[in-house]
Amino acid sequence: MGAHLIDGEFQSDKYPTTPRGKVPLSVKDKMAQELLWLYAQRRRKVDAEFSADLEAALRLAGFDPSTYESPPHGWTCFHCGETFLTAAAARDHFGPPFGGEPGCVIQVRDRGLLSALREAEAELARYREENGDKDRQMAAMASDHATALRSAAELGYARGLRDARAEAERDGPSR
Repeated sequence: MGAHLIDGEFQSDKYPTTPRGKVPLSVKDKMAQELLWLYAQRRRKVDAEFSADLEAALRLAGFDPSTYESPPHGWTCFHCGETFLTAAAARDHFGPPFGGEPGCVIQVRDRGLLSALREAEAELARYREENGDKDRQMAAMASDHATALRSAAELGYARGLRDARAEAERDGPSR
């Protein structure tokens, strides 16, 4: 104990170039991914761009935030004492991380109604992030439009070159 503490600050022995007080974590490290994902969620209000980039890097490294290992005993709510053995049931009861209200606190006892509420909350969060279905469709349409404009410009340029060459051949050398 204390082998990594130097003058009261953490120092990595595996990564000695890491400054004291800093902990090196990799988005590729399977043990660190969930922790980094949670950090990105908490940091969003301070630096939304950082959070979005960290989440993207984690996804590119193969992290799927919708799945993680279930504890062997399930999840127990300290409000109502109920234990949930499946991730879906726990997700419905506890709601979104960092700010979600458990189903027992908002007094929704019907599992179907609670599930519908959670779906609506998730949809609202996507709209707030401008990541809803319509936003993705509009981005795809804008991309298709830009591609079509580029293709039309290239066709026009090729036609102009062809016409210029034909005119040069018809008129002969100018010198």
